[in-house]
Amino acid sequence: MQSVHVQAPDRLLGKIVQVEIEGAHANSLSGRVQTDIFTSDHDTNSVSLSGRRASVDAERPLLLQFDDNQLVPMLFGRHDENLARLEEHLGVTLVSRGNRIAVSGESEAVERAGRALRALWERLQRGLEVSPAEVDAAARLSAAPGGDPSND
Repeated sequence: MQSVHVQAPDRLLGKIVQVEIEGAHANSLSGRVQTDIFTSDHDTNSVSLSGRRASVDAERPLLLQFDDNQLVPMLFGRHDENLARLEEHLGVTLVSRGNRIAVSGESEAVERAGRALRALWERLQRGLEVSPAEVDAAARLSAAPGGDPSND
């Protein structure tokens, strides 16, 4: 995540938003606000991760919230490495804030990313490791026809 200078309404102060980069300067970036990512729950598809599934609307990001703050860093990976791997494999955008992740992209890709993140979360809850290889496997299994990476 990178700080970017943008012109935006005061209601966006302190919020994470998607920004289209319009310029690179010596020590900063400038851009244009695209959409609000972390807004109130009634404005997004939201699910607290305790095994429930969420329906995905392509117009809004899927917001996943994880209930154990001690496991969240292991899910995200060092410097959000696991999230970056999922983005690369599944063609989605993942934006984290605290114990939440906003997943945006094409609806099928968002659903696959949600399945992969839920499977990795379940591994952590069972006391298992989430390594880069496990992230790659969850991404592959979530993209397979009928694939559910939690069935390992």
